[in-house]
Amino acid sequence: MIKEVTTFIKNKTAGLLIDTNLFAGHRPQGVVPHPDACDVVLESSGGTVFPELPERTDIVFQVLSRAKTYMKARARAWAIYDAIYRNWTLGSAGWTLCLTPADSISDCDAILPWWTTAGGGILSIDDVNFQEGTGSLVNTILEVALVANTNYSITYNPAGTWDWSAREYILFWLESNGVVGTEFTSARFYIYEGANWRYWDLAFSAGIGKTFKLELSTGDAESGTPPNLALIDRLSVIFKTVTPLPDDFTSFYYKIDHIRVIVEGYKEYEAMTIAPLVTPQYIGQDEKGRWEFSCNYQFKIRKK
Repeated sequence: MIKEVTTFIKNKTAGLLIDTNLFAGHRPQGVVPHPDACDVVLESSGGTVFPELPERTDIVFQVLSRAKTYMKARARAWAIYDAIYRNWTLGSAGWTLCLTPADSISDCDAILPWWTTAGGGILSIDDVNFQEGTGSLVNTILEVALVANTNYSITYNPAGTWDWSAREYILFWLESNGVVGTEFTSARFYIYEGANWRYWDLAFSAGIGKTFKLELSTGDAESGTPPNLALIDRLSVIFKTVTPLPDDFTSFYYKIDHIRVIVEGYKEYEAMTIAPLVTPQYIGQDEKGRWEFSCNYQFKIRKK
């Protein structure tokens, strides 16, 4: 859980990088270069359980901020406080705690350098309607680019390959304003290993986001040689328009977010509310004379 909370804080606060200036569980000793300014997420207390609600727990985490000057340490602590609590007071509770980075494929928060589109779509980031991080990736096809019986795709193709041989499912959130059978002949999610591929047909309601859980080893169709899950190199979402196009179909979009791979039995956690128990407090200087501030946050968490 502490890794997920640390990743959550990283995604909510600008300028933080895990294992660079944000750490989970302990303050590293002897790191070269040793961070003079950093934040550490600590387990402050054991969680409170609710026997009548086994999916629910309350846990307190401490965020320790330190820097070479008093004001810089204070500013780091308040930046995290504002990113978490200011949003919470505006009604942004209900965040999904992120998977640890090893299981995350894409947070869909940025287009460059790995996302591309084909068929005439325009890529953008929606920072209002998203599931995780700071946005969802949107492919918008305007009326001028709409053609019947045409594939409109997005592809995620970072350098290197993924080894998903020890994973069982791929999860992601998707939303579109059209549906298969009316505007689209098909909507499919593909994974590739070179020229080898596997896809799954996607079913959803117009304008309603949905989280998909696809079994990696079994799709709706695949190439003659199925993809090697230890060498996956890219993934795509492909929508194909119907023939003829509906008269009222002037444009469409689809958006995707929070792509990750998991094993059976994995549970995602939702932070129902996050509340600081105090505002950031100055607590002193460490053994190397760096100033330190601390703030404790109570996470009310439930399994999804």
